[in-house]
This record gives sequence, structure tokens and C-alpha cells, in this order.
Amino acid sequence: MVNIFEASILLKSLDDKKRPIHTECGHSLCTECIERHPICPICHRTTVEKDNFTVRAIFDSLKYQPLTVFKNWYYADISEPEICSGCFETSQRLRICVTCELSLNNLFVEEVRDDGTPWVDFGQSAEAERRLKKPPVNGAQEQPRKVRPRFRAPFNILANRVFCSDCILNEHEGHVVKTLEELEYSETDLKKLSSGIASGYLLKELKERKGNCFLKNMRMQRLCERLAHHALFYYPDPIKNPHREFHDFQPSKVNKFFEPSSSNCSELVSQDEGDSLIICLEEQLQVLNSGRNCDCEGIWNELHRLGFGNQVQKKYVDMINGLGYLTSFECPLSDVEISGLRERAIEMSKAKIFSVYTAFCWNHRKNDACCIFDNVHHKPVRCQNCKMSICMDCLQNDPNYKCSFCGNPYSEIGFFEAQDNTINYEALNLIEFYKEHCVDMFAKWWNCNAIDIGFCLSCNSYSDKLEICTSCELKQQIPALRPSLQETRLQFNYDGLATLPMRWQCEECEKRLQANWMHQYFGNSRLERRAGELNRGCNHLKSRLAKPQDKCEHKPIKLKDIPNYQYAMKVATMSLFQRILKAGIEGKVNCKLWKIRMLNIYGIMIGHLRCYFKTAMAGSEEDEPNDLRFKITFWIDHIKQEWNQYKSKKEQMCKCTEIWNCSDNDSRKKLKEIASFHRNEVVDRCPLQMEHGIFFEMSNSIRK
Repeated sequence: MVNIFEASILLKSLDDKKRPIHTECGHSLCTECIERHPICPICHRTTVEKDNFTVRAIFDSLKYQPLTVFKNWYYADISEPEICSGCFETSQRLRICVTCELSLNNLFVEEVRDDGTPWVDFGQSAEAERRLKKPPVNGAQEQPRKVRPRFRAPFNILANRVFCSDCILNEHEGHVVKTLEELEYSETDLKKLSSGIASGYLLKELKERKGNCFLKNMRMQRLCERLAHHALFYYPDPIKNPHREFHDFQPSKVNKFFEPSSSNCSELVSQDEGDSLIICLEEQLQVLNSGRNCDCEGIWNELHRLGFGNQVQKKYVDMINGLGYLTSFECPLSDVEISGLRERAIEMSKAKIFSVYTAFCWNHRKNDACCIFDNVHHKPVRCQNCKMSICMDCLQNDPNYKCSFCGNPYSEIGFFEAQDNTINYEALNLIEFYKEHCVDMFAKWWNCNAIDIGFCLSCNSYSDKLEICTSCELKQQIPALRPSLQETRLQFNYDGLATLPMRWQCEECEKRLQANWMHQYFGNSRLERRAGELNRGCNHLKSRLAKPQDKCEHKPIKLKDIPNYQYAMKVATMSLFQRILKAGIEGKVNCKLWKIRMLNIYGIMIGHLRCYFKTAMAGSEEDEPNDLRFKITFWIDHIKQEWNQYKSKKEQMCKCTEIWNCSDNDSRKKLKEIASFHRNEVVDRCPLQMEHGIFFEMSNSIRK
């Protein structure tokens, strides 16, 4: 049996940065600890390095068989021989010197319930009196106290300070020496103390194991995570894992869509789960590199790049959960299961409608809460935690800025020199695409459905399941929701919709998934006493940046359930697309008068849009919204035709910019009149080249 005691200190440290070092005192430390501790933390002697190739070989072998080590720990029997910390020979009954450990302050006193069973006092009472200020307890007294003292030691002491009878006689003659059984250590007690080491070692070593199939790797890590939790659950460390609230849980670190693991609910885990998980994980490790080559990792990356991260993650998790304890020799992914999702992602990504949110800086501290990125002053700087971006201008003005999406401070990552690895060039390329196709993008936005523009900024993924926390939204200075006149339901507030995208979230945000799991098993009624304290899945700005005591009681409402949802989604994204349209016209149209003409049409169109949405959301029964919709459609088609005409003529030289630059204010007013002449008609050249009276009058003025 691999000795868990001898290996315990280094089980979590078997890597290049923390190599095992053996010392003259007989204890093993990692390279990091031996530099930090000139005195051995176990025996309090000076640490002097000593080569011990036998011990190093043992540790090297452990690194390549983590599951075997875990199994030996999981099925260990306290009656089996163990290795002596002094001579490294196996012994049936290892002992610990109470006298020496007390002098080294390695033992502490623990009070346990006294059930009346006779017990031997070999110094516990005196130590309890000294440390706990309690009177000594006589084990033979007629009326025993309700509690009694006993010695306990940290696991690293038990793992490195237990000796066979020969070593004890040679170095500890005349001392108080006791076996682990005499110290009242049971098999369960020892496993409780070492459960964190065993589970942590298994997780760490198998995390780096990778086969040729992404899905099989993901499944192996999930099995490993469940097995490690199982060990911690059935053998909780009494020191590191004290009793917690009944609703505590441990989220999965493999993927957010895996069900969290309960910390204290025995009905959620079966008694035989440990054996089943060990067998399944062992078989999965054997076939990790078997099977044909697959493209599951490529599909995963492709769908994340297309903005369908949540959808592909959920699909993969469902596949893994569906396997149960079966061994998968081939990749579990089938073309039939993923083809529909992939085709939809590719089709929707062609329009790039829902990706528009990533082209803007959502700085919550600005009055104007979003600005379009550029390659000059507003370079997009990526957050290393959540991968969302903020502009360089905002970071330079506020060194203590926290990410609006995950709450992490940017100052800890050192972004202020705008290094290449921190600039989000994908966002810059997307903005360039938007500017090049600004008119088409605006037309697609106008004609699309509200479901096509749903995007969760927290998940960085498309979503048609958006919701909002009513508890926090109604506290906003300009909320996007307000009570209706009947006060029986909520309705959208037009003036607060511009910044709504940074406060809404999807039903598949990590906090929402965890909150749903918690309430699924524990129910809302049992949590009423904690109302106002629990973060029940609220993931919008205030909760991310607030102090823990300011967290809200989450009261979500689906955006689809609020009247005028279709209009509200358009209003919430209108400013984004109109800024793209304006930036495209200003940046891509070089003809001065043609640019002025398009911007005039743009201004008319935006005015109609605002009037249309305000009227529509007010629920007016007049025909004005339909008339406005016709006008908006007309002007969008009109500016689209003008844009296409300019694109076809852009290679021709135009003198209007030179004329504009050398003109005075009066002349520029006349040039603007020329640009807006016959605005309802589509021009096929620079307005200055059109034949009308203003042009000739202008030409004579310029010549004079």
C-alpha cells in the first residue's frame, strides 16, 4: 500500500516549482517551503537539505498514478502496516511521542463528550488546565463531567512523527508514547484529516491529463471532480471544513452547467457512489486516447467564436450527463445532435447583429454609458478574467476601475501600457466590419425580430432567455422599468432603456444556475429568514460591484413577459446601431457634401425612429406609428441606395472637400443647401456636380 502518511506533505506539490526536498531531520518539504522556513515546521530543527533518492523515486512514481494513490487511501485499513517516519520500515503499530510533541507545541487539546466510558489520563487534563483554564478531570471519578479532554494533532504531524517500536526505544526512552488507537484515532478520523490532501492531489494531477478527444477529457475531469467531492463529503476535515449553513454548495469548476455539489445534504449522494465513480474513472483513463480523431474541440471553439458559448456548453454537458457510468470508447458527440445548433449559429453570425454589444465600452461611471471603440483613444482593453473590454480612455481616467462585468479591478493586471496581448483586436476588426457595412447593419436591425438581438454581456453569449432583477432595477436613478398605471404589472420606461443591456442577464448566467439549484432542493420557504442577505442569482452591475452586505434579494422577471418587449429590445439597441451608422458615414465617406447629405438623412431618420418607438410603447391606438414606420423604411432604403451609389463612385476625384476648406461661413451654408437639395431623390454623384441654380450661384461666388 502506498503510504499516505509519508506522502502527505508533498501530495499537493509534485510539480517543477515545488519539487520534494528531503532534510537531515528526516522530513520532506517542497522547494518553496524550505526557502521560507529555515527551521523545520515539524520537528523545529535547522533544515539542511539531504539527497534521498529512494524517497524522490517514491514521489515520482506517485505523480503518474494518482488514482491508485487515491484508491489506496479510500480503501485503507488502519490495521494494515504503515511506514515508520524514522527508519522507513513497515510496522504494524506506529507510535507517537506525546512528551516530545507537547514540547514542540505540536499537540492541541480537544474537548469531547464524556459518555461515561473509562479513559486513561496521560497528561490531557493538565494540558487542558494550562491551555483552556479548566480544572483537572479525574477519569475514575464517580460522576464524570459532560466533556473530557483528548489530544489531537494536525495531519502533517501525524504523517511525519509516527515511529515504530525500535525507533521509539532508541530516541524516546522514558517518554510518554502512545499508539494512534490509544490517542483515540479511528480510521474515519484519519481519513477526515487527510481527505483534503487525497482529493486535492487527485484533482491536481488528473487536471493536466489530456487525450485526443475534448469531450472525453471534459468527462474525465467531471468524474474526478465528483469523486473528490465525494471524499470530502463523507470524510469532512473537522478543521478545514467546519459545519456550514444547510444551503451551502460547491459549484463545478469544470463547467457551470454541471450541477453543483451539496456540502451537507446526504440525500443527494448515494452510499455506493464512491465505488462507482472510481471504477468509471479508472476505465475512462484507460480509453482516454482510444478511438478515432474527432472535431469536438473545433466545434466548441467555433461556436464560442460565433457567440453561442452557452448553447454549446449546455449541449456538451447534457451529453456527458447522459452517459452516466458507461465507458465511452469513442467521442460522444454525434453530427445529428450538434448540426442544428451549428447551422443556426452560422446563419445568425452572418448578420453579426447580436455581436454589436462587444463593439462598445460599457463604462457604468460615465453619464454616456457606452462609446464605440476605436484604434486611437478608445482602444478596447480586454479583462483577463471575463474577456470583456473597456476603452483605454476610461482606464487612464480611473486607475481603480473595476470591470463592469465581473467586478475584478483592472489595476491588478497592469493594463495601462496598452500591450498587444491586452488589446482586443477582434473587437477592432468587428468595428471595421460594422463601419464598412453600416447601412446594411442598420437595415438588418430595423427588420430583425427582438429575439435575434438578445445577448448576455456577462456570459458573452447569444441568449433568447433574458431577464432582469426587478428589485435592483427599480432602485436605479433612471430605471428601465416602472409600475403601470394600474400598478398590477410592470412596464418598460423608454428613458432608461439605453443602458439596459449592461443590467439584464440570461437565465444561464452562473449565479442564476447556482441559485436555481439551491432553491430547487431547499425551497424558498426555508430561506425567508435570510431575505435581503442572499445573492439569489442577481448578476447585474450593482451586485457585481457592491459590498456583500448590499446584495439584493433577487426577483427576476423575464423580458418577454413585460408588455412591448419587441419595442423595448429595439430601443435598448437603437443607440448602438445609430452610432455605428454615423461612425461609418463619417469615416468611410470622403466626399464632403455627400457626407453632409447622408448625415442629414440620418438625422431625419433617427427623429422618426424616436417618435415611432415612444408612440408605440405608449400604446397609442392612432395610426401614427404605422405612418412613421413607412417613413422610416423609406429613409432607410433611401440612404442605402445613396450609400451604394457612393461606393460605386468612390474612386472618382471630388473637389467639394477642397472647396469646403477654402470657403467662409456664408459659402458653407450655401454648400449645405446644395447637399440637401432634392433630399427625397437619390443622387448618383457629388451634389456639387448636380445641375441646379444654387450650384451656378455658388460657382460664381467661389470664382469671385
